[in-house]
Amino acid sequence: MSDFRLVDPSQIQHAIFIRRPNRFIVECLLNGNIILAFLPNPGRLWELLFPGRKLMISKKRADSKRKTDYTVLAVIVEDHPIMLDTHSANSLAEWLVSNNMINGLEGWKVKRAEVKYKRSRFDFLLHDGKNDYYLEVKSCTLFGKDIAMFPDSPSERASRHIIELAELAKKGYRCGILFIIQSPFPRYFLPDFHTDPLFAKYLSSARDLLDIFPVPVYWENDLKVSRVGGSLEIPWAVMEKESGDRGSYLVILELENVQSVSVSSHEKRYFRSGYYVYIASAAKDLDRKMARDGRKRKNSSYYLRDLSRVIKVLPVRSSVSLEQDLTKAVHALSDNKIPSFAFSSYNTESDLFYFESNPLKNEGFIKALFFFRMDNLMNLLNLDHGKDA
Repeated sequence: MSDFRLVDPSQIQHAIFIRRPNRFIVECLLNGNIILAFLPNPGRLWELLFPGRKLMISKKRADSKRKTDYTVLAVIVEDHPIMLDTHSANSLAEWLVSNNMINGLEGWKVKRAEVKYKRSRFDFLLHDGKNDYYLEVKSCTLFGKDIAMFPDSPSERASRHIIELAELAKKGYRCGILFIIQSPFPRYFLPDFHTDPLFAKYLSSARDLLDIFPVPVYWENDLKVSRVGGSLEIPWAVMEKESGDRGSYLVILELENVQSVSVSSHEKRYFRSGYYVYIASAAKDLDRKMARDGRKRKNSSYYLRDLSRVIKVLPVRSSVSLEQDLTKAVHALSDNKIPSFAFSSYNTESDLFYFESNPLKNEGFIKALFFFRMDNLMNLLNLDHGKDA
Protein backbone atom coordinates (compact mmCIF):
# COMPACT_ATOMS: atom_id res chain seq x y z
CA MET A 1 0.00 0.00 0.00
CA SER A 2 1.45 3.34 -1.02
CA ASP A 3 1.43 6.31 1.33
CA PHE A 4 -1.00 9.18 0.93
CA ARG A 5 0.71 12.54 0.62
CA LEU A 6 -1.11 15.79 0.08
CA VAL A 7 1.78 17.12 -2.03
CA ASP A 8 5.40 16.33 -2.68
CA PRO A 9 7.30 17.50 0.43
CA SER A 10 9.61 19.61 -1.75
CA GLN A 11 6.62 21.79 -2.70
CA ILE A 12 5.76 22.74 0.89
CA GLN A 13 6.66 26.22 2.08
CA HIS A 14 5.99 27.79 5.46
CA ALA A 15 4.29 31.15 5.90
CA ILE A 16 2.76 33.18 8.74
CA PHE A 17 -0.96 33.95 8.71
CA ILE A 18 -1.85 37.66 8.87
CA ARG A 19 -5.54 37.92 8.01
CA ARG A 20 -8.34 36.55 5.85
CA PRO A 21 -9.79 39.28 3.59
CA ASN A 22 -12.50 36.93 2.30
CA ARG A 23 -13.51 33.29 2.51
CA PHE A 24 -11.08 32.05 -0.14
CA ILE A 25 -8.09 34.35 0.29
CA VAL A 26 -5.57 34.70 3.09
CA GLU A 27 -2.85 37.27 3.51
CA CYS A 28 0.36 35.84 4.91
CA LEU A 29 4.06 36.51 5.33
CA LEU A 30 6.44 34.41 3.24
CA ASN A 31 10.19 34.99 3.43
CA GLY A 32 9.63 38.53 4.66
CA ASN A 33 7.12 39.41 1.91
CA ILE A 34 3.36 39.80 2.24
CA ILE A 35 1.56 37.52 -0.24
CA LEU A 36 -1.97 36.38 -1.01
CA ALA A 37 -2.79 32.69 -1.06
CA PHE A 38 -5.88 30.77 -2.13
CA LEU A 39 -7.69 29.05 0.75
CA PRO A 40 -9.64 26.04 -0.59
CA ASN A 41 -11.95 25.91 2.42
CA PRO A 42 -15.21 27.88 2.83
CA GLY A 43 -15.54 27.12 6.56
CA ARG A 44 -15.31 29.80 9.24
CA LEU A 45 -12.12 28.29 10.71
CA TRP A 46 -12.39 30.69 13.66
CA GLU A 47 -10.56 28.32 15.96
CA LEU A 48 -7.64 27.84 13.56
CA LEU A 49 -6.73 31.07 11.78
CA PHE A 50 -5.17 33.57 14.17
CA PRO A 51 -2.45 36.13 13.34
CA GLY A 52 0.95 34.53 13.81
CA ARG A 53 -0.18 30.96 13.13
CA LYS A 54 2.08 28.99 10.81
CA LEU A 55 0.65 27.94 7.47
CA MET A 56 1.85 25.28 5.05
CA ILE A 57 1.43 26.52 1.49
CA SER A 58 2.51 25.50 -2.01
CA LYS A 59 2.93 27.12 -5.40
CA LYS A 60 -0.08 26.82 -7.67
CA ARG A 61 0.05 24.34 -10.53
CA ALA A 62 1.38 25.64 -13.84
CA ASP A 63 -2.01 25.03 -15.52
CA SER A 64 -3.98 26.84 -12.83
CA LYS A 65 -5.90 29.95 -13.89
CA ARG A 66 -6.14 31.37 -10.38
CA LYS A 67 -4.72 34.84 -9.82
CA THR A 68 -2.98 33.93 -6.56
CA ASP A 69 0.39 32.20 -6.82
CA TYR A 70 0.01 30.06 -3.71
CA THR A 71 -2.45 27.62 -2.14
CA VAL A 72 -2.95 27.03 1.58
CA LEU A 73 -2.54 23.36 2.47
CA ALA A 74 -2.61 23.27 6.25
CA VAL A 75 -2.31 25.27 9.45
CA ILE A 76 -0.04 24.17 12.28
CA VAL A 77 -1.63 24.05 15.73
CA GLU A 78 0.52 22.96 18.68
CA ASP A 79 3.08 21.48 16.24
CA HIS A 80 0.40 19.41 14.53
CA PRO A 81 -0.70 20.08 10.91
CA ILE A 82 -4.44 20.45 10.34
CA MET A 83 -5.25 19.91 6.67
CA LEU A 84 -7.39 22.73 5.26
CA ASP A 85 -7.54 21.82 1.57
CA THR A 86 -11.09 20.51 1.22
CA HIS A 87 -10.48 19.93 -2.49
CA SER A 88 -8.03 17.18 -1.51
CA ALA A 89 -10.41 15.50 0.94
CA ASN A 90 -11.92 13.41 -1.87
CA SER A 91 -8.50 12.15 -2.95
CA LEU A 92 -7.82 11.08 0.61
CA ALA A 93 -11.27 9.45 0.86
CA GLU A 94 -10.66 7.48 -2.35
CA TRP A 95 -7.31 6.30 -0.95
CA LEU A 96 -8.96 5.25 2.33
CA VAL A 97 -11.70 3.32 0.52
CA SER A 98 -9.36 1.70 -2.02
CA ASN A 99 -7.08 0.47 0.76
CA ASN A 100 -9.91 -0.90 2.92
CA MET A 101 -9.06 1.50 5.74
CA ILE A 102 -12.63 2.32 6.75
CA ASN A 103 -14.34 -0.27 8.92
CA GLY A 104 -17.60 -1.08 7.21
CA LEU A 105 -16.46 -0.23 3.68
CA GLU A 106 -14.07 -3.13 3.15
CA GLY A 107 -14.39 -4.60 -0.32
CA TRP A 108 -15.99 -1.54 -1.88
CA LYS A 109 -14.22 0.23 -4.74
CA VAL A 110 -14.79 3.59 -6.38
CA LYS A 111 -16.91 3.16 -9.48
CA ARG A 112 -17.42 6.82 -10.31
CA ALA A 113 -16.93 10.25 -8.81
CA GLU A 114 -19.33 13.22 -8.78
CA VAL A 115 -22.62 11.33 -8.98
CA LYS A 116 -25.69 13.49 -9.54
CA TYR A 117 -29.00 12.85 -7.79
CA LYS A 118 -31.74 15.49 -7.83
CA ARG A 119 -30.15 18.73 -6.54
CA SER A 120 -27.10 17.01 -5.07
CA ARG A 121 -23.85 15.78 -6.49
CA PHE A 122 -22.44 13.08 -4.24
CA ASP A 123 -18.71 12.54 -4.09
CA PHE A 124 -18.55 8.84 -4.96
CA LEU A 125 -20.50 5.89 -6.26
CA LEU A 126 -18.91 2.74 -4.88
CA HIS A 127 -19.37 -0.82 -6.09
CA ASP A 128 -18.65 -4.22 -4.52
CA GLY A 129 -19.24 -6.30 -7.64
CA LYS A 130 -22.98 -6.56 -7.04
CA ASN A 131 -24.31 -3.41 -5.42
CA ASP A 132 -23.91 0.34 -5.63
CA TYR A 133 -23.14 2.57 -2.65
CA TYR A 134 -23.48 6.36 -2.53
CA LEU A 135 -20.83 8.05 -0.41
CA GLU A 136 -20.58 11.73 0.54
CA VAL A 137 -17.33 13.09 2.03
CA LYS A 138 -16.95 15.98 4.50
CA SER A 139 -13.73 17.41 5.91
CA CYS A 140 -14.00 18.21 9.63
CA THR A 141 -11.59 20.76 11.13
CA LEU A 142 -13.66 21.74 14.18
CA PHE A 143 -12.64 19.91 17.33
CA GLY A 144 -11.74 20.48 20.91
CA LYS A 145 -9.80 18.21 23.20
CA ASP A 146 -12.24 15.30 23.08
CA ILE A 147 -15.09 16.13 20.70
CA ALA A 148 -15.15 16.87 16.96
CA MET A 149 -18.11 18.61 15.34
CA PHE A 150 -19.36 19.37 11.83
CA PRO A 151 -20.15 21.83 10.27
CA ASP A 152 -18.47 24.96 11.63
CA SER A 153 -21.02 27.21 9.90
CA PRO A 154 -24.63 26.69 8.74
CA SER A 155 -24.70 24.60 5.57
CA GLU A 156 -27.90 24.22 3.58
CA ARG A 157 -25.92 22.11 1.10
CA ALA A 158 -24.83 19.62 3.77
CA SER A 159 -28.41 19.30 5.01
CA ARG A 160 -29.64 18.67 1.47
CA HIS A 161 -27.03 15.92 1.07
CA ILE A 162 -28.38 14.16 4.17
CA ILE A 163 -32.00 14.47 3.02
CA GLU A 164 -31.29 13.12 -0.48
CA LEU A 165 -28.98 10.34 0.72
CA ALA A 166 -31.80 9.25 3.04
CA GLU A 167 -34.18 9.21 0.04
CA LEU A 168 -31.81 6.92 -1.83
CA ALA A 169 -31.48 4.67 1.21
CA LYS A 170 -35.26 4.32 1.40
CA LYS A 171 -35.16 3.15 -2.23
CA GLY A 172 -32.88 0.31 -1.20
CA TYR A 173 -29.41 1.72 -1.93
CA ARG A 174 -26.57 1.57 0.57
CA CYS A 175 -25.57 5.12 1.46
CA GLY A 176 -23.08 6.71 3.82
CA ILE A 177 -21.30 9.86 4.83
CA LEU A 178 -17.60 9.97 5.64
CA PHE A 179 -16.42 12.71 7.99
CA ILE A 180 -12.64 12.95 7.73
CA ILE A 181 -11.58 14.31 11.13
CA GLN A 182 -8.35 16.21 10.48
CA SER A 183 -6.88 15.25 13.87
CA PRO A 184 -6.25 11.93 15.63
CA PHE A 185 -7.09 13.21 19.11
CA PRO A 186 -10.92 13.54 19.44
CA ARG A 187 -12.72 10.55 20.91
CA TYR A 188 -16.29 11.54 20.02
CA PHE A 189 -18.12 13.09 17.09
CA LEU A 190 -21.34 15.10 17.02
CA PRO A 191 -23.11 17.25 14.46
CA ASP A 192 -22.69 20.88 15.50
CA PHE A 193 -26.15 21.50 16.92
CA HIS A 194 -25.09 24.93 18.20
CA THR A 195 -24.28 26.34 14.77
CA ASP A 196 -26.50 24.30 12.48
CA PRO A 197 -29.38 22.67 14.38
CA LEU A 198 -31.11 21.73 11.12
CA PHE A 199 -28.13 19.69 9.92
CA ALA A 200 -27.94 18.02 13.33
CA LYS A 201 -31.64 17.19 13.17
CA TYR A 202 -31.41 15.71 9.67
CA LEU A 203 -28.32 13.64 10.47
CA SER A 204 -29.86 12.29 13.66
CA SER A 205 -33.11 11.44 11.87
CA ALA A 206 -31.21 9.59 9.14
CA ARG A 207 -28.82 7.66 11.38
CA ASP A 208 -30.72 4.39 10.96
CA LEU A 209 -30.72 4.79 7.17
CA LEU A 210 -27.14 5.93 6.56
CA ASP A 211 -23.71 4.65 7.52
CA ILE A 212 -21.90 7.44 9.35
CA PHE A 213 -18.10 7.21 9.49
CA PRO A 214 -16.30 9.90 11.56
CA VAL A 215 -12.73 8.81 10.82
CA PRO A 216 -9.71 10.58 12.40
CA VAL A 217 -6.46 10.88 10.48
CA TYR A 218 -2.97 11.85 11.61
CA TRP A 219 -0.90 14.12 9.37
CA GLU A 220 2.86 14.09 9.63
CA ASN A 221 4.88 17.31 9.25
CA ASP A 222 5.50 16.47 5.58
CA LEU A 223 1.71 16.17 5.06
CA LYS A 224 1.74 12.40 4.82
CA VAL A 225 -1.05 10.44 6.47
CA SER A 226 0.67 8.10 8.91
CA ARG A 227 -2.27 6.84 10.94
CA VAL A 228 -6.00 6.32 10.44
CA GLY A 229 -8.28 5.61 13.38
CA GLY A 230 -11.51 3.72 13.64
CA SER A 231 -14.83 5.53 13.48
CA LEU A 232 -15.43 7.75 16.49
CA GLU A 233 -18.32 7.14 18.84
CA ILE A 234 -21.37 9.35 18.23
CA PRO A 235 -23.15 10.00 21.55
CA TRP A 236 -26.60 10.66 20.13
CA ALA A 237 -28.18 10.82 23.58
CA VAL A 238 -25.95 13.80 24.36
CA MET A 239 -27.15 15.66 21.29
CA GLU A 240 -30.78 14.86 21.97
CA LYS A 241 -30.49 16.22 25.50
CA GLU A 242 -28.46 19.32 24.71
CA SER A 243 -29.62 20.48 21.28
CA GLY A 244 -32.99 21.98 22.14
CA ASP A 245 -34.14 25.54 21.51
CA ARG A 246 -32.64 26.72 24.82
CA GLY A 247 -29.33 27.70 26.31
CA SER A 248 -27.23 30.86 26.34
CA TYR A 249 -25.99 33.26 23.70
CA LEU A 250 -23.40 35.97 23.22
CA VAL A 251 -24.11 39.11 21.19
CA ILE A 252 -21.08 40.89 19.73
CA LEU A 253 -21.58 44.58 18.95
CA GLU A 254 -19.33 47.11 17.24
CA LEU A 255 -19.65 50.77 18.21
CA GLU A 256 -17.83 52.90 15.66
CA ASN A 257 -17.94 56.21 17.53
CA VAL A 258 -18.34 57.42 21.09
CA GLN A 259 -22.05 57.44 21.82
CA SER A 260 -24.39 58.78 24.50
CA VAL A 261 -26.75 55.92 25.28
CA SER A 262 -29.99 56.12 27.24
CA VAL A 263 -29.88 53.20 29.64
CA SER A 264 -33.11 54.20 31.36
CA SER A 265 -35.72 56.94 31.16
CA HIS A 266 -33.58 59.19 33.37
CA GLU A 267 -29.99 58.06 32.82
CA LYS A 268 -27.52 58.35 29.97
CA ARG A 269 -24.02 56.91 29.70
CA TYR A 270 -21.17 57.49 27.30
CA PHE A 271 -19.70 54.44 25.56
CA ARG A 272 -16.37 54.57 23.78
CA SER A 273 -15.84 53.07 20.36
CA GLY A 274 -14.87 49.42 20.17
CA TYR A 275 -16.58 46.08 20.67
CA TYR A 276 -19.09 45.03 23.28
CA VAL A 277 -20.21 41.54 24.22
CA TYR A 278 -23.24 40.76 26.29
CA ILE A 279 -24.43 37.38 27.48
CA ALA A 280 -28.01 36.24 27.89
CA SER A 281 -29.90 33.00 28.27
CA ALA A 282 -33.20 31.49 27.28
CA ALA A 283 -34.95 28.58 28.97
CA LYS A 284 -36.99 28.31 25.75
CA ASP A 285 -37.31 30.05 22.36
CA LEU A 286 -33.54 30.56 22.08
CA ASP A 287 -33.61 31.08 18.32
CA ARG A 288 -36.39 33.67 18.54
CA LYS A 289 -34.60 35.62 21.26
CA MET A 290 -31.31 35.56 19.33
CA ALA A 291 -33.12 36.86 16.25
CA ARG A 292 -34.68 39.63 18.34
CA ASP A 293 -31.34 40.70 19.80
CA GLY A 294 -29.74 40.57 16.37
CA ARG A 295 -32.19 43.12 14.95
CA LYS A 296 -31.65 46.85 15.04
CA ARG A 297 -34.63 49.06 15.60
CA LYS A 298 -34.89 52.30 13.65
CA ASN A 299 -34.61 55.74 15.25
CA SER A 300 -33.83 54.45 18.73
CA SER A 301 -31.12 55.62 21.10
CA TYR A 302 -32.36 53.70 24.12
CA TYR A 303 -30.30 50.55 23.85
CA LEU A 304 -26.62 50.16 23.10
CA ARG A 305 -27.39 47.48 20.52
CA ASP A 306 -29.56 49.91 18.56
CA LEU A 307 -26.63 52.31 18.14
CA SER A 308 -24.18 49.53 17.33
CA ARG A 309 -23.58 47.13 14.49
CA VAL A 310 -24.37 43.54 15.43
CA ILE A 311 -21.31 41.52 14.41
CA LYS A 312 -22.54 38.10 15.48
CA VAL A 313 -24.99 36.32 17.75
CA LEU A 314 -23.40 33.12 19.04
CA PRO A 315 -25.54 30.37 20.58
CA VAL A 316 -24.38 27.84 23.16
CA ARG A 317 -27.23 25.35 23.31
CA SER A 318 -27.52 23.51 26.59
CA SER A 319 -30.02 21.78 28.85
CA VAL A 320 -28.68 23.77 31.81
CA SER A 321 -27.93 27.47 32.04
CA LEU A 322 -24.30 28.31 31.38
CA GLU A 323 -24.83 32.07 31.52
CA GLN A 324 -22.95 32.68 34.77
CA ASP A 325 -19.99 30.53 33.70
CA LEU A 326 -19.90 32.24 30.31
CA THR A 327 -20.04 35.63 32.01
CA LYS A 328 -17.05 34.79 34.18
CA ALA A 329 -15.08 33.51 31.20
CA VAL A 330 -15.81 36.55 29.01
CA HIS A 331 -15.11 38.94 31.89
CA ALA A 332 -11.66 37.38 32.34
CA LEU A 333 -10.87 37.93 28.65
CA SER A 334 -12.35 41.40 28.22
CA ASP A 335 -10.59 44.74 28.46
CA ASN A 336 -13.25 46.09 30.78
CA LYS A 337 -16.66 45.31 32.21
CA ILE A 338 -19.50 47.81 32.20
CA PRO A 339 -20.63 47.92 35.85
CA SER A 340 -24.30 47.80 36.84
CA PHE A 341 -25.30 46.99 33.29
CA ALA A 342 -27.05 43.63 33.26
CA PHE A 343 -29.24 42.40 30.41
CA SER A 344 -30.14 39.14 32.13
CA SER A 345 -32.40 38.24 35.00
CA TYR A 346 -29.50 36.72 36.91
CA ASN A 347 -28.12 38.59 39.89
CA THR A 348 -24.89 39.60 38.19
CA GLU A 349 -23.07 42.88 38.53
CA SER A 350 -22.73 43.10 34.76
CA ASP A 351 -23.02 40.92 31.71
CA LEU A 352 -21.76 43.57 29.28
CA PHE A 353 -18.04 43.61 28.47
CA TYR A 354 -15.79 45.84 26.41
CA PHE A 355 -13.10 44.68 23.95
CA GLU A 356 -10.79 47.10 22.17
CA SER A 357 -10.56 44.76 19.16
CA ASN A 358 -12.93 42.22 17.62
CA PRO A 359 -13.25 39.28 20.06
CA LEU A 360 -13.73 36.93 17.11
CA LYS A 361 -10.03 37.54 16.39
CA ASN A 362 -9.15 36.86 20.03
CA GLU A 363 -7.78 33.34 20.47
CA GLY A 364 -8.76 33.17 24.14
CA PHE A 365 -12.35 34.23 23.38
CA ILE A 366 -12.72 31.63 20.62
CA LYS A 367 -11.22 28.90 22.78
CA ALA A 368 -13.68 29.75 25.55
CA LEU A 369 -16.63 29.69 23.12
CA PHE A 370 -15.70 26.28 21.77
CA PHE A 371 -14.96 24.91 25.23
CA PHE A 372 -18.55 25.64 26.24
CA ARG A 373 -19.87 24.28 22.95
CA MET A 374 -17.81 21.09 22.89
CA ASP A 375 -15.58 19.92 25.70
CA ASN A 376 -17.88 21.21 28.42
CA LEU A 377 -20.21 18.41 27.33
CA MET A 378 -17.71 16.01 28.89
CA ASN A 379 -18.27 17.70 32.26
CA LEU A 380 -22.03 18.10 31.95
CA LEU A 381 -22.71 14.53 30.92
CA ASN A 382 -19.74 12.65 32.41
CA LEU A 383 -18.52 11.30 29.11
CA ASP A 384 -15.32 9.34 29.49
CA HIS A 385 -13.38 6.42 28.06
CA GLY A 386 -15.48 3.32 27.86
CA LYS A 387 -18.72 4.95 28.98
CA ASP A 388 -21.78 4.62 26.82
CA ALA A 389 -23.36 8.00 26.20
